[in-house]
Amino acid sequence: MNNPMLNINFEEVFPHLPKAPIVEAALIWQAAPVEAFDPAQLHERLKEQLPEYPRVAPQVEVSLEHHVGPEGSRTSQSHAWQAFQVAKNDEPYVAQIRKNGLVVSRLQPYERWSPFRDEALRLWRVYVEIAAPPEIQKIGLRYINLVGVDSMEASLSYLRQPPSFPGTSIGPGLPLRQFVHQSGFEIPGHDLHLNLVQTVQPAPPGSKHELNLIVDFEIFSTGNRVSEENFQSGKLFESMRWLKNKAFFSVFSDEAISQFRD
Repeated sequence: MNNPMLNINFEEVFPHLPKAPIVEAALIWQAAPVEAFDPAQLHERLKEQLPEYPRVAPQVEVSLEHHVGPEGSRTSQSHAWQAFQVAKNDEPYVAQIRKNGLVVSRLQPYERWSPFRDEALRLWRVYVEIAAPPEIQKIGLRYINLVGVDSMEASLSYLRQPPSFPGTSIGPGLPLRQFVHQSGFEIPGHDLHLNLVQTVQPAPPGSKHELNLIVDFEIFSTGNRVSEENFQSGKLFESMRWLKNKAFFSVFSDEAISQFRD
C-alpha cells in the first residue's frame, strides 16, 4: 500500500523552547576520501586549516587477538587509526574527521539552528578540500535529548505514548522497571528516514537525579538518494530540521513541552 506523501511545510513555526533538553546536535556526512588518509599528514592539514580548533586528538581502535600454538598461547594487540577529534576552546563545538566522513557536533548549551548549520557546512567545505570525496553515501542530522528524573513514573510523564504492559489475566498492567524502544520510519514521498530511540538508564554516579530519560532523533538520507541539488540549496537540511521538530513535538508530552518552555 502506498502511503500519501508527507507535506513538509518550511513555513511552519515551532515554539521556541529555551530549556529544551538537547545535549548534542550533530550533522553527519559519510563520504570516504578519494584516497585513504595518512594520519600524520591529515594532522598537519587540520592544524593549518582549522586553527580555531586547537584541541586535536586521535581516536584509535584497539584489537586483541589470542593465539594458541605448539609453543603455548600469546595475546597480541593492534591499534588502528579511526579519526581525529577536534574541538574549540571558546565554544562547545566538536568535530570528528573520520576515515570515511565527517561529524560536526554542537554540545550544551545548544543555542540556535542557523549558527550550528553554518559552522557544520564550513567544516564540511574544509573536509572536501582535504579529502576530495567522490560521492556522499549518507547525510544525517541527529539530536540527542536527555532529561534527568528521579523515578520511572516521572520519566514516563515526559512522553505522549509511554510504554506499558497490556492488561492480561495477571492484572491490568505491570510496573515498568526499564525500557529501550527503537523505531525506524520511512518518510513517504521523500528520500528520508527517521530513527527514534527512547530509553531510560541509570544516571552516572554524582548526578542530581537517579535516572536519565534519553530521546534520540536521527534523520538521514543515503546513497543515490542524496540529491546534490537539494544538498547545495540547503533544502535537504531544512527538510531534516522540520522532521526533527515535528518528531520532537510528537514524542514529548504537553507537560514536558511546558517545562521546556518556562
